[in-house]
Amino acid sequence: MIALRVNGEQLALDGSTVSDLLAQTGRDPQRVAVEINGDICRRADYGGRTLNEGDSVEIVSLVGGG
Repeated sequence: MIALRVNGEQLALDGSTVSDLLAQTGRDPQRVAVEINGDICRRADYGGRTLNEGDSVEIVSLVGGG
């Protein structure tokens, strides 16, 4: 387990990738944008992007409208 700050709140993650984080928090990878320590993470990299102890992650849900 690693400790992260996700959207301003502490979270213990079972796993190590952005994909693991999204699965654990019940978010659809196709409907969010993820920023790690101030850098945008490309959706194609979610499965391979390893998160580290103490990382700060922002997850923003994408909303369509019209």
